[in-house]
Amino acid sequence: MKLLKRFIYLFVSALLLFSCSSDDDDKVIHEPLGAYDHGILITNEGPFGAGTGTISFIGNETNEVENNIYQNVNGSELGNIVQSMYLKGDMAYIVVNNSNRVVVVNRYTFEEEAIIEEGLNNPRYITIIGSRGYVTNWGDPLDNTDDFVAVIDLSINEVISTISVGFGPEKILYNINNSGDKIIVLHQGGYDYNNILSVIDADSNTVETIIEVGDVPNSFHYEDNKLLVMCGGKPEFSGEETAGSLYEVNLEDFSTIKKIDFNLIGHPSNLVGEILNYDLIMYLIDGNIYYNYGYDEIDTFGEIIEGSFYSLSFSLISKRLYASDAGDFNSNGEIKVFSPLGGSTTETNSFSVGIIPGGIYFNY
Repeated sequence: MKLLKRFIYLFVSALLLFSCSSDDDDKVIHEPLGAYDHGILITNEGPFGAGTGTISFIGNETNEVENNIYQNVNGSELGNIVQSMYLKGDMAYIVVNNSNRVVVVNRYTFEEEAIIEEGLNNPRYITIIGSRGYVTNWGDPLDNTDDFVAVIDLSINEVISTISVGFGPEKILYNINNSGDKIIVLHQGGYDYNNILSVIDADSNTVETIIEVGDVPNSFHYEDNKLLVMCGGKPEFSGEETAGSLYEVNLEDFSTIKKIDFNLIGHPSNLVGEILNYDLIMYLIDGNIYYNYGYDEIDTFGEIIEGSFYSLSFSLISKRLYASDAGDFNSNGEIKVFSPLGGSTTETNSFSVGIIPGGIYFNY
């Protein structure tokens, strides 16, 4: 059955590749709403100890790169360590970790709308439900008791409350199920190691459920009503190394099933995929990109792209895989683009961006 599925997949992929030229990748039909519409936004963390993080833009139609777009538009710096970004409506919410701020800009023009600072302490990631933003915060990284999720009223761009959570909250998403709006937080562990997900009820802003998964949950892929959570496992230098794993979470009752155990072959991270049509997941181990077609077992079908990659993102529109390479972590990094479908993977383009490119976001 799996072989038949792969044959059908390859046949359909070949048709898609034959019928679509590379000039059509990632194009959208609406007119651009600003200079930074119809393209890809890259969050560059910037130097760790000093300096500022930046945002780069790659135009879909021109393939031209403009670095430092926030500074270019606003004449000021974002701050130290640009951790993540969230696109919602006309706005982009940029989380700047060491500077303890969320910078709000128009996602198409990159004109600054607001800077939120009060009530944040080592912010990491943000998700949005309606008019409220939820931001994970480490607090003091050496204190495992002061971590929280800040609740922002986006109509006034102010923190209005906090939700105490377990240590090391990182990536965050929301899910709407039969019992209402739920916020799911992955607890990677910060400077320590954790192995839980927190489920927050968005109506009461309280932690409703704690879900145990593998050690160091670091990334997720949500599609077709399935939440896959990649757990890296504890590294060797922790003194108690554990294997990486992949869990599937049922978002109706929050039960879990372990799908893959990596058996200490490496510590996987940066899970992305295309489940609905291709049953495909991709992830990093030791800087190399791995493919699995089907995720009930480790599968040797597909390819390994060797490199020193830092992060991944997959476009469900163009079916292109975008991988960042931070290089020496002191000078400009690269974004490399791959076409992973059709049975062989080819690099289609590469772009020079800012220092430590960590996040890749499709702005269309």
